[in-house]
Amino acid sequence: MYRPSLFYYFSALFFLIGAQSGSLTELTTYCHPNSTSVVCITRHAAVLPPPFNRQTSRDGDIDFSDSFQDTSVPSDPSFSNAKNASFLVFNQTLGLSLLGPNPSNKQLFPLSPNVHEAPVYIPSQNRIIFSEFGYGVVSQLQLNLNTTPPLLSPYTPQTVVQEVNGGVLHDGLIYWAASGSKSLFLNGTTINGLAPGIYSVDPLSGEVNTVVNNYYGTALNSPNDLTFDSSTGDLFFTDSIYGYE
Repeated sequence: MYRPSLFYYFSALFFLIGAQSGSLTELTTYCHPNSTSVVCITRHAAVLPPPFNRQTSRDGDIDFSDSFQDTSVPSDPSFSNAKNASFLVFNQTLGLSLLGPNPSNKQLFPLSPNVHEAPVYIPSQNRIIFSEFGYGVVSQLQLNLNTTPPLLSPYTPQTVVQEVNGGVLHDGLIYWAASGSKSLFLNGTTINGLAPGIYSVDPLSGEVNTVVNNYYGTALNSPNDLTFDSSTGDLFFTDSIYGYE
């Protein structure tokens, strides 16, 4: 008959003690010397003492009020510090150095409730191009940092690329990971759809080229994010199992 060793029992005991002790640590602390609007999160809140609950999207609808700060953790009163914080810090050393001595924030532009993703900074133009992710959204957005205050305006390359999930700048070109879309008839104009894929965009001319949109004849699902290997130049991207219909 198999008899577990003492090592197994002690290992299991230490594991349980470690897990329980992790949950007893306060989840948040006021960690900035000059501001109570900065709250540090302990261990990325990886261990929450039960019971806990976070509101999530239901019935396929996106609940834009859902946030980590609204998580209910009744057995740890310290988590209430996060609800009204302006800054949540998960890496205290790095976070506090970036915030500086007198951190503050303000909203510069009201944006639509659509998801905004894929920010890419263009050093030669001192602007940021980022996406607005939503069905029927044709133009992406750009933030001109050469003016005071910065100027927000639509950005539409020569070929419309919709549902942009991720973006990166490489050798002067923007590379977008896009979910693609069907053709749209919008404001009296037909906009041709693009298959899910990776697309390159010249930020100067707006020229768009398809890098890849299939794997040996199999359509991609929904490219989500991408990065280049700095040593080889190889492009890596994720392709989520959901895609446009």
